[in-house]
Amino acid sequence: MKKQVSMISKKCEAIMTSVEQMEDYSYQYNLKIVGMPQQCENESAENTTKLCLNLFAAIGAEVTEQDIDISHRVLARRQSNRPSAIICKFVRRLAKERVLALRKVTSNVQPQQLGFSSEVQLNYLSIYEHLPPRLQELLFEANKYKRENNFKFCWVRNKAICLRKSEGDVVIKLTKREDLAQLLSQEQSV
Repeated sequence: MKKQVSMISKKCEAIMTSVEQMEDYSYQYNLKIVGMPQQCENESAENTTKLCLNLFAAIGAEVTEQDIDISHRVLARRQSNRPSAIICKFVRRLAKERVLALRKVTSNVQPQQLGFSSEVQLNYLSIYEHLPPRLQELLFEANKYKRENNFKFCWVRNKAICLRKSEGDVVIKLTKREDLAQLLSQEQSV
């Protein structure tokens, strides 16, 4: 009986790993845009794509409509007066990487560049890698760890959560909860 349970457990782990790999592969083509005002209540995918293209042009990223598979709004997990986030799925990862490389310029974008009036606020406009739910949770926990342990940096790069205590220190990469648990146990043993 124990042998059977062990065998089933190993198969479940293998299936879970395969699902995570497929999820990671599909998410690697996506960007998440937060803080982009909606043009209208029932914004079409075409309108959302145009907003994305305007944003990408405003930050200096050369992206065409042919580089984008689809863009759409996603519902927020919590009630908020902020606009729904946009998921932009690219056809080519190279186009996505061009946008990611210039995302810090987003803070300089003016509403008129996106087709809005100058009265529209862009206070929270940001571009992020779109993370699978398990990595999003890991990022949340890593940020919590950062605050509680006086780390200066926490960021995402190539589907890994990166932590650094201070400028010049070694980068700690986290890809699964076990990595963070190991980091916690190392901190407690010191």
